Amino acid sequence: MVGHALTTRAATAAIARPHAGTTKAATLFLAALAGFPGTTAAQHTFTASEVKETAATLTLSGHTGWWHYKRISPSGGTCNAVTDGYVAQLSDLTPGQAYTFHAYNGQSCATEHKLADATFTALDFHVTDKKRTEVTLVLEHHDGEWWYQQTFPSKQSCTSGGSGTTKKITGLQKNTSYTYKAYSDDACTGANQIGDAWFKTLPPHVLSASEIKQTTAKLTLAEVNVAWKHMQTKGSGTGTCTGVAQGTDNAEVTGLTANTDYTFTAYRAGGCTEQYLIDWVDFTTLPNPPTVQPTPLTATARIEGAELSWTPDNTTGVDGWEYQVETGGTWGSWKAIPGSSASTTSYTVPNLTGGSSHKFKVRAFNRGGGGPASNESESVTILVKPSVSLSLSTTTLAEDAATATVTVTAQFSNSNTFVSDKTVTVTVGGSGTATSGTDYDAVSDFDITISANSSSGTGTFSLDPTDDAVFEGSETITVAGTSTGLTVTSASVTLTDNDDATVTVNDADADEGDDITFTVTLDKAVQ
Repeated sequence: MVGHALTTRAATAAIARPHAGTTKAATLFLAALAGFPGTTAAQHTFTASEVKETAATLTLSGHTGWWHYKRISPSGGTCNAVTDGYVAQLSDLTPGQAYTFHAYNGQSCATEHKLADATFTALDFHVTDKKRTEVTLVLEHHDGEWWYQQTFPSKQSCTSGGSGTTKKITGLQKNTSYTYKAYSDDACTGANQIGDAWFKTLPPHVLSASEIKQTTAKLTLAEVNVAWKHMQTKGSGTGTCTGVAQGTDNAEVTGLTANTDYTFTAYRAGGCTEQYLIDWVDFTTLPNPPTVQPTPLTATARIEGAELSWTPDNTTGVDGWEYQVETGGTWGSWKAIPGSSASTTSYTVPNLTGGSSHKFKVRAFNRGGGGPASNESESVTILVKPSVSLSLSTTTLAEDAATATVTVTAQFSNSNTFVSDKTVTVTVGGSGTATSGTDYDAVSDFDITISANSSSGTGTFSLDPTDDAVFEGSETITVAGTSTGLTVTSASVTLTDNDDATVTVNDADADEGDDITFTVTLDKAVQ
C-alpha cells in the first residue's frame, strides 16, 4: 500500500536513486510505495487551523502517503516529514508573525514536489494603554467572537470579548501583577486557549512636574531612591534618554516649546523601555504672554469705585485682564478682573474710598504672564457713598379712615449714583407707639429697588387703620429700611384718635358735718 509502514530504507534509497537496471514499471511502483500517487498540486488543499499565539495545525487534504512541509516565510525553515496522516502540529511560533508553509509530495522539499501552500498569521494577545487601574486587552489576527478570563491573582468569570480586537478592563489594583487568557469559546477551557498576557499595573504617581515655564520644567521623582532615567515621550522634537544619578530626585528639562503638551517618562537605570518604566507625568508649557496693547484707557468716577474702559488692538493669546491702581503716587500690585475673558473691555474697580483720587492701568494676561500695560488714565476723584432717606406720601391718617395706599420713596442723600441696582428692604411697624395687628392691619416687608445710575426708587403698601372705641390719643407707625452697606433713615405715619372721653359727676346731698359721696363716670376707655 502507498505510504505503508513496511516501506524500507532500502526502498526509499532506491526511489531517490534508481539504478540503471530498474525498469520504468518498477520505478513507478516504488514511487507509489514512497508516496507518489500521481496526483497534481491543484488537487490538494493545504490549510492552517486552530491558530494560536505559538501553535497551529497544518492540514493537507486530498493526499495519501508521506508528505513534507517547510516554512518558507520567515525564511530558514527546515523540511519536515509527515509519515502518518494528513495533519502536522506547529509549535514555537512567534505571536503576530505572518507565516507561509509549503507542502511537498514524497520525501523531499524540492520545488518540483510542491503540492500547495498555506499562509496565516499567529495570533497576538497582549495589553496596551496600561494605566494604574485599567488596561486594554488586544487580540489581533483572530476572526469572530473571543472570550477572556483573569486567572491571576484571582480567577474571574469567562467573559466575551466580542468580535472586535480590543476590550477595556477597568477596576484593577495599582502596582499589581495580572494574568489574562484568551479563548476561542465561552467555556474558557485549556484546550481552547488561544493566548495569554501577563502585565503589571502602574504604581501610584511618583513623578511630578513643577516650575513649568515656556521652555523649561522641573521633574521630581519621589519615593524611589534609585539611579533613574527620563525621556520625553510626547511633544515637539525627539526625546533623549537621559540619566540621573542615584540620590538626585529632580532634573531640569530644557529646550521645550511654549504652549505645548508634553509627557515625560521616568525609567529605572536599565534603560528607557517599558520593562524599566516607573511613572510618567503630563504637563503643558506656559504660553508666551499676550502682546495686545489695551489703549486708550479711560476712567470714570463712581460711588466708592471707578469704571474703566479700554479698546484692545487684538485679543490673540488673551485669557483675561488685570488692573493696577495708583494712590498718592504709588502703584499697587496687578489684580485679575474677576470673570474677565478676551472679549472684556470694561470693569468697575470696587472698594475705593469716597473722596480719594486715583489713576489706573490695565493689561491682558494668560498663563504665561501679563502683557504690556495700557496708558495711565487721568486721575479721578471717587464719589462719596450716599445715605438713603425714606419719605411717605401719607404722614397722617385718622383711625376711622378708609384703607390708604402709601407710597414710600427711597432717596439717595446726594446726587451720586451707583452703577448697579441697590435694594432697600422696608419694614412697616418695626417700632412706634401703634401696635401692628391691633391699631392697624399688619404689613409684610417689601423691597424698593433703586436702579443703576438712578438716585431714587419707590414702593407702596396698604395701610388699614382700626377704628376702636378707646381714647388713646395719636400714635405713630415707623417705616424703616435696610440696605447692604448703606445707612437708611426711617419715616413714620401718625394715626390720629377720633375718640373723646366725657367725665360725668352726679349730684349728691348730705347734712352738714356728714360725709358726702360723688359718683364720677368716664364714658370711654382711656389708654
